[in-house]
Amino acid sequence: MNYTRKESEIKNPVKLVSTTLDDVVGNLEFKVGFIQTRTSSRGSDYLSIMQKIKTTVSKGSYDLIVGPEYSFVPKSRVFGESEKDKLLAEIISFTKGHDALVVPGTFLWQKNKELRNTAYFVKDGEVVYSYDKMRDGGERGVALSYGLSFILGTNLGCFDCSGIKFGVEICADAGILADHFVKDRDLVLLLSCGNDYTWTKSAWCVINDGHYLHGKVKVRRNYESVFIRNLV
Repeated sequence: MNYTRKESEIKNPVKLVSTTLDDVVGNLEFKVGFIQTRTSSRGSDYLSIMQKIKTTVSKGSYDLIVGPEYSFVPKSRVFGESEKDKLLAEIISFTKGHDALVVPGTFLWQKNKELRNTAYFVKDGEVVYSYDKMRDGGERGVALSYGLSFILGTNLGCFDCSGIKFGVEICADAGILADHFVKDRDLVLLLSCGNDYTWTKSAWCVINDGHYLHGKVKVRRNYESVFIRNLV
């Protein structure tokens, strides 16, 4: 399928905001690039988000690149599996030969009348992990409006990559790792659209929230905000 600008939703600014974390499992400087923009379960400017991810990856300056929840949602519908797979394949292709772990936000997509909200983790041309949202944050209502049913994830978001223990939560999942007594994560990511806080027990937490006018990003270490920025 050839996607056109008309397919992409509201023309919100898509910015790159970056920060550097110190001492992430021996990395004295762990650089994070946030794709900062407003997103929605009813449609986001996914073409611009993808282009911003591509140009950020090509710089080769980041260890982690992360987008917000609902980064990949077409206007007034959700992707089918083949459409989602084509977009993901494009992201996979431009990460080849690059060391950054790329988390392009989440995809709303459906297969067999079942809606999912999924985050993919891509590094050097491979999907190293995927995670399905475990708590309903409004997706049941979205699903019903399209004649679908929302399927919750069943596995906690925990994986290891390049010697770092990652955790992931999606918006309404906030705190689910702590609720299940997960305390060994080096870095937890909260991808959200309407929630900029989680009570993780990890050493570092990075949050990318697409709910606000132009999005919000936040970094916490040991429950203390060390970086927060809003673009207005």
